Amino acid sequence: PQIESLIIRIHSNFFYIIEVSINKNYLNTTLDVYIVERVACGCIEESGVYLLFDDEGVILAQSNEKPEGIPLVIANTDENAKIDIKIGEPAATVLTDSLKLMRQLGILEGVDNFNLTDLSDIKFTYSDRLDVSCGSDIDLDRKLRLFEAMVNNNNLADNAQGTVDLSVTGNARYSPDRAKPQEEVAEKTGQFEETKEAEKEENNEEEQNEQKEE
Repeated sequence: PQIESLIIRIHSNFFYIIEVSINKNYLNTTLDVYIVERVACGCIEESGVYLLFDDEGVILAQSNEKPEGIPLVIANTDENAKIDIKIGEPAATVLTDSLKLMRQLGILEGVDNFNLTDLSDIKFTYSDRLDVSCGSDIDLDRKLRLFEAMVNNNNLADNAQGTVDLSVTGNARYSPDRAKPQEEVAEKTGQFEETKEAEKEENNEEEQNEQKEE
């Protein structure tokens, strides 16, 4: 009874503790205490403040700056939602299940933001270099597992930049280059077009000179 009472008190006074187990060690008359704490898995921005929450949507802390290694979650809010971060169903379940799986797969720290505003077009950015489109939430767990295999099994270079399309279950399509490389291509195209125009002007001048000489 005393141990059970102690466990209840711990849960009551420390909201960030998920699990507590206490066992008597009869050999040296001590207690073995096992504690599992809540861990921040995401954050939402509210009036310039970042609220850190765990994979059950429980708010743990707040920060004036976006914390590193924790994705910024973008989703529609619902004041009647059951979880602290006020994201309604079904988005809340999709979010919490995805965060748990991302942490289990070891890719959570690389996720910069996670956009759930449209559950038919779920997106996230990874390591500030890959824009990932998941399509709908159907088979989202399989899509995330495929992405993890893609980035961790040397299928992509460590510095690869571009887009990854996971919208078709079982298929991941990578397209290289994002904004900066595209700008460089645009500049080169522009230079090429300018060169062609200059060549046309030179040819026209040469033709005019030849006509005058005749």
